[in-house]
Amino acid sequence: MEQKDKNYLEFERQLRGAIKIAERLTKASFSKIKSMIDEQGGVYAAHSLLADKELFTYGFKKLAEADLLKLSVENHVVLFADSDLFTPEHVETAKWRLANVNKATDD
Repeated sequence: MEQKDKNYLEFERQLRGAIKIAERLTKASFSKIKSMIDEQGGVYAAHSLLADKELFTYGFKKLAEADLLKLSVENHVVLFADSDLFTPEHVETAKWRLANVNKATDD
């Protein structure tokens, strides 16, 4: 198995684990991202979520409110920035959202 394939599987494994923890700690449902992962895979689900830089999802907002952004898709993208799974634009969008979390919680 090539390294990129290993990274792909590891990203999805870690993301699914983070979602389970997030649901347990926030008592919120993250069913949309789970469905996206089931249908598209973790990496492509992340690509979809990062398509609009300034779109803060329900899940991101819930994690921000609970001070749990380490469990976010965005944080996982940053952690895997050197894996070739994500473009520089994906990583920049993820970093931007994490740095601008106040915009997500101003609503």
